[in-house]
Amino acid sequence: MTHLKHAVHYDPGSDAARNDLGVALLNAGNTVLAIAQFEAGLKSTPSSAMLHKNLAAAYARTGAFKKALLHAHEASRFAPLDPQAHRNLAKLYDATGNTRDSLHHNRMALRLGPGKVTEGRVRDRADAET
Repeated sequence: MTHLKHAVHYDPGSDAARNDLGVALLNAGNTVLAIAQFEAGLKSTPSSAMLHKNLAAAYARTGAFKKALLHAHEASRFAPLDPQAHRNLAKLYDATGNTRDSLHHNRMALRLGPGKVTEGRVRDRADAET
């Protein structure tokens, strides 16, 4: 994580460096600092779907579902063909009890394709069962 902190220090406008540091902080359980990194990255690159997706996930972990939904919507607005953005929206809608919109975004994600993460998981399960 030290190298990520250095990257942000030497290139504070780098949305990729801030995203990587934010993800590392989120994985380490430091949600507050992760949110700060994602938000700082969005100041320099407000149209980053990646930062919006990760910020939505961080807010969801804190239970701030309104903020999470706002950023999940922004992610899908900037990357409308990203199935993960729609899956994230579906999960957030489900968590807030909005089944209709959850179903809509799950269908969108299915139409757009399973995505690399899902494909890898399916392949791993299939390999384990054979």
